[in-house]
Amino acid sequence: MRRKQLLDQEPSLNLQVVLDESVLKRQFGDESVMYEQLQSLASAATLPNVNLRILPLRASHPVSAESFVIFSFGPTGDAILHDIVATEGLKEQFYIEDSQNTYLHQLVFDTLLGVSLDAEASRELIVRTAEKEWRRS
Repeated sequence: MRRKQLLDQEPSLNLQVVLDESVLKRQFGDESVMYEQLQSLASAATLPNVNLRILPLRASHPVSAESFVIFSFGPTGDAILHDIVATEGLKEQFYIEDSQNTYLHQLVFDTLLGVSLDAEASRELIVRTAEKEWRRS
């Protein structure tokens, strides 16, 4: 809930997300929990500061990478702080700060973004999956 509140604060944070389609179908909780989660995700995707994209199961997957987050603190070259990449294992979290590795993660993210559905098609897929897979009759 705290993360969700951050999207509504001023100044607003910009969030870009690429989710694999499989996460829309992987069950956590019961059907009502899944349905509500996907509806909440679809709602967040309408915010002007959120760019949520789905990487379809049938898309070309040119890169296989672990889950990661890139924290950017301003436009490239203008930020006082350098980008930081966070990734986690089963029992630990790692932070990558060197510019060469953060740039590599940015290239991977841009590649995945490029083969993902556009924002509207992604939102439609989320809603369709919620209705088809998780809505109780």
